[in-house]
Amino acid sequence: MSYTFTIYNSVSELPLNWNAVIGDHNIMLSKEYFSALESSAPDNMQCYYMGFFKEDELIGGALFQYLDFQYHSTFQKNQVWCSIRNFFARRLGKDVMILGNNMLTGQNGFYFDSSKITLEQVITLLDEAVECMQKEKRKTALIIYKDYQSGFINSFHGKNHQDYFRFSVQPNMMLKLKKNWVGFDDYLNAFSTKYRTRAKTAKKKLQGIEKRELNLEAVRKYQPEMNLLYQNVAENAPFNTFFLLRIILKK
Repeated sequence: MSYTFTIYNSVSELPLNWNAVIGDHNIMLSKEYFSALESSAPDNMQCYYMGFFKEDELIGGALFQYLDFQYHSTFQKNQVWCSIRNFFARRLGKDVMILGNNMLTGQNGFYFDSSKITLEQVITLLDEAVECMQKEKRKTALIIYKDYQSGFINSFHGKNHQDYFRFSVQPNMMLKLKKNWVGFDDYLNAFSTKYRTRAKTAKKKLQGIEKRELNLEAVRKYQPEMNLLYQNVAENAPFNTFFLLRIILKK
């Protein structure tokens, strides 16, 4: 059985049944999310979507992102060493293609109907898709397969991936709860003295702070302050691959 794929430049080009086959199984691959991403993508990011077909039947989809660092200050601090690192980042890795979503953590790069295709066939198709993107869109200095769970990463041990560098992180920051933890103090007491002291100091600073869930009207009202807080964090971070655009919510 032969499989094919099609590259789409915008959400408006996606098949009508995209959500039924793909988006309903992962909201981060839905038309609605892609539309939001398309309208608010950072200046240095370009998105493409790919549909995979078994004969004429849509069986899967994927998100590809291109990040251009040529005019982007990846390292933010206004120091000489950051200027030097930005210079080499632009020369050595000015263009990156990601199979996945650089704005999210987790395995949100693709989805396939497992009743229509095997895992081994999925990996082969993804490799062919990456090669096609490099030829038809543009060749990049770096290719990234992003955020795969430990059980899935074993599928990338073949010869086609020997040149890839593998590294392991915990982007979802999952915490295993111990059976003897009944309340927050039990969790706190499991810390070393150094971090327990820091946590207690942070907890004291929370006094007087109100936690509130915002509705749409409240988000519109406090949008300038929220954007200011984001910019303050982003501009002071030592490393950034993109900056979010400021979106104005209209009534």
